[in-house]
Amino acid sequence: FSRKMERIAEVVARDETIYMGYIEKQHISIYTNQILHILSFPRQFKFFSFTEFDQIISFTLDAASKKLFETTTIPSSFKLFPEAWSVIQINMGGLGLTETSIVSMCSSLLAQNDISLNYLSTFDHDLILIPQSSFEKAVQILKYNLEENPKEEVIKGLVPPKRNAHSLLSLKSELSLVSVALPSIKPEPNQDPQEAQEAKEIENNYAVLAFSMVKHIIFDNDNSNLFHFTIDALGGEDTQSTMSILVTCDTLKSCFLQDNNYIKKGDPVRPIRRANKNGLFETGIVSFLSYPLAKSNINILYLSTYKTSFILVPSNQFQDSIDALKKADFDL
Repeated sequence: FSRKMERIAEVVARDETIYMGYIEKQHISIYTNQILHILSFPRQFKFFSFTEFDQIISFTLDAASKKLFETTTIPSSFKLFPEAWSVIQINMGGLGLTETSIVSMCSSLLAQNDISLNYLSTFDHDLILIPQSSFEKAVQILKYNLEENPKEEVIKGLVPPKRNAHSLLSLKSELSLVSVALPSIKPEPNQDPQEAQEAKEIENNYAVLAFSMVKHIIFDNDNSNLFHFTIDALGGEDTQSTMSILVTCDTLKSCFLQDNNYIKKGDPVRPIRRANKNGLFETGIVSFLSYPLAKSNINILYLSTYKTSFILVPSNQFQDSIDALKKADFDL
C-alpha cells in the first residue's frame, strides 16, 4: 500500500569530500601514529571510518585524515581508490515509518536512477556515499521522495546482473553498536561550572576509550574479528558530535566501556556478509540485499567497506532474517 506522509526522513547534503582505501592487517603497525592521532584528536577531522575484518582494514577518510595517512614512509601499503565521494546524511524522524525500510527505500530510489552508492549506518543516522558526478541528482531524488512527496512503502529491490550477489555468509559473532560523545575542542570561556564538569567527564571517558581502542586495533584483535568505528565530528564545536562503535559484545564488556551518561548502547545485532563484492561502483546491490528484509519488517543496519559489505540484523530476528533471504533465493 502507499500512504501520503508529512515526511519520512530529513535529507542533508553534506560538504565533505570522502575517499576510500584499505591496508592489509600485517601493515597496521606502520599506521599506529596516524590511528593514535585520529583517536586522540577526533575533532580535527570531519569524518573518519575504520572497519577491520578478515585481515583487511578498510578506511573511509575525509581530506584531513587522507593527508595524514599519505605521510607514511611506505605509501605502497596503503591502497587508495582515486575517485572522490560526497555524503548524504539521512536523519530519521518521520511519522509512522521506522528504520525498517529506510535502507531499502533510499538505495532503491537511487538504483532506479542508475546511481551507485556505498552505505554506512551509524548509531545516530545513516550516511550514503555517492560519486561526486551523481551527487546533485541523488540529493534531488531523495529530497523529493523522502521530504517533499513521501509515501510509506517498501520499494522492490532491483536484481543485479551478476549472480554472485546472491551469495551471503552468516557470521556467528554477536555485535553491539554504541555511541560515545566526543570531547569538545576547547573549553568555553566563562563556562557554567556544571557544564565544565560534564565536559571534563566526557573528556576523561573518551581518553580511556581511545586508549582501549588503540590497544585493540594494534595488539588485541589477532583473529581480525569484525570491528568498526565512525568518527562524525562535523568539523566544529557541536557538543553532540559522536563516535559510533561496532564491536563484539564480549569485547565490549571485557575491554572497552563502563556504563555512564555519555554512552548509548543499541540492541545486539548479528552480521551477514557478502561473499563477493565487485568494486565500489556497484548499482542496485544494497537495494537488492535489503528489500527481502524490509518486506519482512526486519530492521537492519548496513555497512559498506572497500572489500565487502555487511547487513546487520537484530539478534532476536536473526533466524527470521535468514529465512527471508533464503525465500528470496539467496545462497547462505
